Amino acid sequence: MNPIESLNAVCPWCDAPLEMEIDLTAGDRCYVEDCQICCSPILVNLTLSPTPDDDFRVTLTREGD
Repeated sequence: MNPIESLNAVCPWCDAPLEMEIDLTAGDRCYVEDCQICCSPILVNLTLSPTPDDDFRVTLTREGD
């Protein structure tokens, strides 16, 4: 598995397309990252697959919702 993955996503605040770098070395986690366009706080929830298929899931939501 590549330790850094590039992810194309959409801001949950302004619907702008975003390109995010996801670090897979720290395991499952939840953190806040500001939108590159509108600067609103985005809650990033990263879940790694427990199986060795190198899969991961990222959910973006508005912080505070």
